[in-house]
Amino acid sequence: MAIKIKGTQNVQINPASNDFTEEVVPLEYRTKGLNIFFIWIGFILVVASMSFGGGLAAQMTLPDLAFAIISGNIFLALVSFITGYIGSKSGLSFGSLAAKVFGKGTWRVAILYIPLSLVGWYAIEAAIFGNLLADTFQLSDLVRRLVMASAALFFSISAYFGMRFMGKVSYILVPVVLGLSLFALINVDQAKLVFAFSDTKIDAFAGTAIVMSTWIFSALLVIPDLTRFIKNPITAGLLAAVGVFIANSIALGIGAFAAAYTQQYDPSLILVALGFTPLAIILSFAGIWSTNDNNMYSSALSVAKSFSLERRNVVLSLAIIGAIIAFFNPATISIMFSFLVFMSASAPPLAGVVLGAYVFGEFSNTKNLERLFAPWAAWIFSSVIVFQIQGILVIPAGVFLGFFFWWRFSKIEKSLRDSKLRKIFS
Repeated sequence: MAIKIKGTQNVQINPASNDFTEEVVPLEYRTKGLNIFFIWIGFILVVASMSFGGGLAAQMTLPDLAFAIISGNIFLALVSFITGYIGSKSGLSFGSLAAKVFGKGTWRVAILYIPLSLVGWYAIEAAIFGNLLADTFQLSDLVRRLVMASAALFFSISAYFGMRFMGKVSYILVPVVLGLSLFALINVDQAKLVFAFSDTKIDAFAGTAIVMSTWIFSALLVIPDLTRFIKNPITAGLLAAVGVFIANSIALGIGAFAAAYTQQYDPSLILVALGFTPLAIILSFAGIWSTNDNNMYSSALSVAKSFSLERRNVVLSLAIIGAIIAFFNPATISIMFSFLVFMSASAPPLAGVVLGAYVFGEFSNTKNLERLFAPWAAWIFSSVIVFQIQGILVIPAGVFLGFFFWWRFSKIEKSLRDSKLRKIFS
C-alpha cells in the first residue's frame, strides 16, 4: 500500500521502492542475509578504522594490542547480536523504533541525531579520498576541495538505489579492499616490525575502550536499518555479530601492522610509497564507498521517516549537504577523534532508551506515545554523566544509564499523568 506525503494531496510513495522507510519490511521482501552480511562488512572495512588500528599500534605493545582488539570486538559483537536480532524481529529501522519511544511531538527531533552524526562522518570519508587524489596528483587547493565535494556526491549513488543495489556493490568492493590491503602489507619490509614507537603509551584496557568506540554508534543505531531485511532474527543477530568481529579485527589489524612496519597506518599510502599508485586509489575508493553508502542510507532513512519524504530525494539532498561539508576539508585527525568521542558518549544512552524499551515490551504500551519528557530526560541525563566517564566503562555505562533513567523517568511521568487524571475525574 502506498503512503501519502504529509502536506500534499496527490503525491504518494510506494513502500517497496522507498525501502519501507515507514513500515515493517514484509517477509516476502526479506533475504537469508548474505547480501546484508557483505554490506555490513563493507561498511566496517574502511581507512578510518585502519587509522585507529595504526594509532593503537603506535602506543601499545603487541600483546596488549591483541587483547584490546579481541576483547573490544567481542563486546561489539554482543551488542551487534542484540541490535541485529531486534532489527529483524521488528522489521523496523532504528528511526522507526525510536519513534515508538519518544513523544508524538519530539520523536522527529530525536531521530535526526542519526543523520547529523553520519552525514558529518560521510563528509570526512569523502575528504579522505579527495585528499589522497590531491596529494597524489599535486592538485591545487581549490581543485582538492572540488574533488572532495565531487566524491561526496558520487558515493551516494548506491544509497540512492537502495539496499539491493548496495548489496551488489559490496560483493565487488569487499574483496577489493581485503585483497589490496593484504597486498600492501605483503610488499613492505617485514623485518622492521616495531610496536609502541610513540612517546605516548596506553594499556590494554584503554585500548579496549578505543576499539569498543570505533563502531559502537553503528552497532547500536545502524544495524537495525540493515537486519530488518533478514528473515530469521537469530541469523540476523549472528551475521551482525560475526561481521563486526571479523571485519573490525581485520581493519584494525591491517592498520596496526601497517603502522608497525612503516609508521604509516593507511595501506593506500603504503601502496603509493611502493609505486602502486593506481592500486592505492582503487583501494581507497572501494573502502570509502562501501562505508559511505551505509552512512548515507541510514541518514536518509531517518530524515525520510521524520518528514514523510521520498527516500531517494532525501539522499540527493543529504549528498549535497555532505559535499558542502567535504569542500571545507574536515578530514583531520583531531576532527575524527572528536566525532568518535561525541558518538561514543551520546549514542549508547540513546540506544539504552530505545532498545531497552523494546526488549522489555514497552512498545506494546500505547501510552508511550503520550510521553513528553521521560525519553529526553533519560538521554540527556545519561549523556551528561557518560561524558564525565573515561576508559572502558564509557560505552556499557551509557547503555545501562540510558535504560535506567528512561525506566525511572517513565515511572515518574506515568505517576504524574495518573495523578492529573485522578484530579480531573475526582
